[in-house]
Amino acid sequence: MEYIYKFIEFAEESGMINLIFWGAIIAYLIHIYYKKEENEKYLALKLVGFFILGGFRLEFAFNWYPIIIPAGFLLYWFLLKNKERPNSIIKKKATILGVLMLYSTILSNVIYDVAEYRDIKFDIKNISMDTLKEDYEKIKNELGLSLDTDILNFEVKYDNNKK
Repeated sequence: MEYIYKFIEFAEESGMINLIFWGAIIAYLIHIYYKKEENEKYLALKLVGFFILGGFRLEFAFNWYPIIIPAGFLLYWFLLKNKERPNSIIKKKATILGVLMLYSTILSNVIYDVAEYRDIKFDIKNISMDTLKEDYEKIKNELGLSLDTDILNFEVKYDNNKK
């Protein structure tokens, strides 16, 4: 399980997930562009616009639970879907791709948050108070913690009795 967490951290921090998402989006938009039913001026820009429209959202946060409404997709569905226009099928696909990207991004963020904010607990005995800072650096290197790792809780039980 630890290897899965490490891979998710690596994939998210290196930007590999973003590259895969954007590469797939661009490839699919190019694919549906070549599936056009008829020639239309500025069709590529219109497809990008419908994609962005599908990804537009409104977010309301109620205490701890955010509610995300795909406002752009709802706008398309209720106002623009039945309008007569050329290449309506591929424009609909671009809009659906936008809303799919919206939800896949949300899912990716949830997965990363679960992987990022896990607790790491360990006990260490026989550390000198004089060398605590150096020992912390050793611990951080051994656990493979990133530079952004914060200590949220630190407890010291110290025995001043020298034997």
